[in-house]
Amino acid sequence: MHLQMRKWNNFLLVTLIIMTSCKTIVNDLRVEKILSLDNFPSGSSLEYYDDKLYLGGDDAAKLLVLDTSYNRIDSLTLFESTTRRIPKSVKVDLEASAIVTINAQPHLLLVGSASLPTRERIVLLRLDTLEMQLYSITDFVKRLTHSGLKDVNIEGAASTGKLLILANRGNLSNPHNHLVFTQPDFWLHQQSASINTPILVLPDNKQYSGISGLAYIEKDDLLVFTASTELTENSFDDGQIGDSYIGWVKRISGKIGAKKIVADGFINLSATNTNFIGDKIESLCVSHSDNTTHTIHLVSDNDNGVSKLFKVRITIE
Repeated sequence: MHLQMRKWNNFLLVTLIIMTSCKTIVNDLRVEKILSLDNFPSGSSLEYYDDKLYLGGDDAAKLLVLDTSYNRIDSLTLFESTTRRIPKSVKVDLEASAIVTINAQPHLLLVGSASLPTRERIVLLRLDTLEMQLYSITDFVKRLTHSGLKDVNIEGAASTGKLLILANRGNLSNPHNHLVFTQPDFWLHQQSASINTPILVLPDNKQYSGISGLAYIEKDDLLVFTASTELTENSFDDGQIGDSYIGWVKRISGKIGAKKIVADGFINLSATNTNFIGDKIESLCVSHSDNTTHTIHLVSDNDNGVSKLFKVRITIE
């Protein structure tokens, strides 16, 4: 009897050690600032560079430039429009953004979702001169459909320097999120740019969670992402808003070429703080990292033309 008890205690001890060694510890997730942007519709992309935040909306004609305290610095016209919100049938649906270096100069890359032919576009903004260029990415999208993506719906982007990572969101009819690893200037050589499309595996939830944004922390080789639940059967219609999440993948550079990538952490924001309830988190960016604590900015969209910004600090060990 005593021998069996010792064996059971040893088993529990080993199990506890294994569980502890595999667990990603989150010491803190604290909301530091919230700002509602009643006059900026459909926040969908958010990027940080040189102490500035660049906020885009999927049906907004302008790009909003803010400081990290959310004070407005500038507003840049992306598209000519006579309406506050560009109609759904013609909008480019800019859902993703990243900072890329082209000809040794930093540029803001804004990527259309490509969920419809009118959305197979990117906008490239040179940050020192504010010169803008619009490119079609139809040829690249065609290659994506032959590379494992049943429905193309690009919702996030992040640059590692050597690579560009895109996030392709699934839906209830196609419940698979994918990462797309390609080259930072893929639109310039769409037929030959490298493409790798592993499935991003998220923890099981009661409802399907679709990836909505990406950010990369170079010093930790950490890919951070947002996800949300939305009751929609396809890649272009909105649905009932559910919970939103932050997740991450460690050592992402070593996982290129994998068929599946499993998230190392996943936090339900709506359950952590009630201020997130009713808002669909669309994107994120990282403005500062201090050891394992990161300052992250989030943008949400409530599908009624109101965007909201959240500044949070999160510790990931």
